[in-house]
Order: sequence, then C-alpha cells, then structure tokens
Amino acid sequence: MVAPQNADVVSRLIQAWNTGSVGDLAQLLAPDITVHYPAMPKPMHGLQEYQAYIRWLHKTFGDLEISIEESIAAGDNVVVRWSQRCVHQAKFLGLPATGKPISWTGITIFRLHDVRVIEERGEEDLLGVMWQLGAIPRPGQKAT
Repeated sequence: MVAPQNADVVSRLIQAWNTGSVGDLAQLLAPDITVHYPAMPKPMHGLQEYQAYIRWLHKTFGDLEISIEESIAAGDNVVVRWSQRCVHQAKFLGLPATGKPISWTGITIFRLHDVRVIEERGEEDLLGVMWQLGAIPRPGQKAT
C-alpha cells in the first residue's frame, strides 16, 4: 500500500511548509528533487534549493498557512488541491511588500519514489494574487 504512505509524506511536507521546518525536509524529499511552478523563472533542483525556498516563503509571506483541501493518492503520485493564507511582507514578483492579507489556491502533483518526493509540479492562482495586491485591476475596475 504505497499510496497511503505517499499521501502521509505529502501531508508531512505541507506541515513542514507551514512551520518552516527545513530540517525535516531531508526525510521527505529525494536529494535530487525537481520543482516546477509557473512563477518560478526556472525549475528548482535539489534539497538545498528547496530549503532555501521554504525560508524565502516564510520571509515573503508572514502568518503562512497552507491547507490541504483535497488529496488523491494513486501509485507514485499524490495530487493536492490546496489553499494558502498569509500576509505579503516582502518583495514578490517584483511587487514591494504591501502588508495585505492574501489568499490563493492551487493544485500540485507530487511524484514520489521510495516514499520520498522526487518531483513537484504545480499550478496556482497568481492572477488572483495580483488582484489582491493591487498590481492589476480586477475586471470592471479602473487601473490605479
């Protein structure tokens, strides 16, 4: 029964995101993990880059809370529909800190090997983030 084990690993990984516990990542991630998200200029590779990403995430977004809304585990893959709530407290996508509370959703596919995440590939609502931060107007609003 690999799928339930894999789902548990992903759940623990998201808990590490929430707490910022980069030390726990070595148990959950393959050393050569690769991560793809649209906002990343290039894929992220390896445990050290992942740990740096978690540190950046907590610096950029205070009061970070990521929740698993739905999870599907099948074979080597775990798909998670998630939501994130936080406060924008440092530069993000070229935007200076606003201090605004924001939230958004996304879906991530985690591929595991030997009960460790080896690949993470996600999509997220960056348009919604930009609306909330005032970077672009919502439909029907005038640009400021």
